[in-house]
Amino acid sequence: MENIHDPILRIENVTLAFGGLKAVNSVDMTLEKGEIRGLIGPNGSGKSSLINLISGVYKPTSGKIFFRNEDISKSPPHKIASLGICRTFQTIRLFPRLSVLDNVLAGGHTKSSANVFEVMFRTKSMKSEEKWLNNRAYEMINLVGLSGLEGEKVRNLPQGQQKLLEIARVLMAEPSLILLDEPTAGLSPQETDEVSKIIQLLKEQGLSVILVEHKMKFVLGLSDSVTVLNTGLKIAEGTPKEIQEKDEVVRAYLGSEMTDAKA
Repeated sequence: MENIHDPILRIENVTLAFGGLKAVNSVDMTLEKGEIRGLIGPNGSGKSSLINLISGVYKPTSGKIFFRNEDISKSPPHKIASLGICRTFQTIRLFPRLSVLDNVLAGGHTKSSANVFEVMFRTKSMKSEEKWLNNRAYEMINLVGLSGLEGEKVRNLPQGQQKLLEIARVLMAEPSLILLDEPTAGLSPQETDEVSKIIQLLKEQGLSVILVEHKMKFVLGLSDSVTVLNTGLKIAEGTPKEIQEKDEVVRAYLGSEMTDAKA
């Protein structure tokens, strides 16, 4: 049973092994409700593998993952999404030939309860649900600053707007925990600032966020706490200030990017 004071996510001694290679090695982590957790480290450090474990794409070789005190270690991705964990990906995964609105609506599939009969005969409950989904889709589009582009084909949007659209689609499912895997990759400084404002707004609304990023100034400026991975191991954890003061982390794993973040 969930307790109001319990962390929303607990990762206990989780390992993910591919043959003899441990992509994630005995990692522990907890995430509080409403917390933004930065997840950083060099390429190949295990960040995306850990995100894939939380979202159910991979199953732990050993260890446990709990969401709201429910063991989700072996749950499939659709079950985890229905519980309230949603994610974006490093590479954009939208439906390019569909409209902005249709892409956002696709994110609401876990909220739909209409059966085949209700859809075929357009029942009152089905129409009510359809209206709610449409209203929420417009709200999410407005939230990420894409209002007025509802009918635009996604393939016609620049990369920055497609990244924002991915966030809108994730929010459509009313998640409690959002996993953002490099949401500003390839974006301009102005577009990065827009994503930063949206993530801060999500925190103000009480959502928890795990943020994987290579832009140190961005992630350290947003995060309440930071976990540092390298070769699958957790090598450091603490507040952004504490992480920046760990000279061994700066020298070995973050280099000039961390120096820039302090500026």
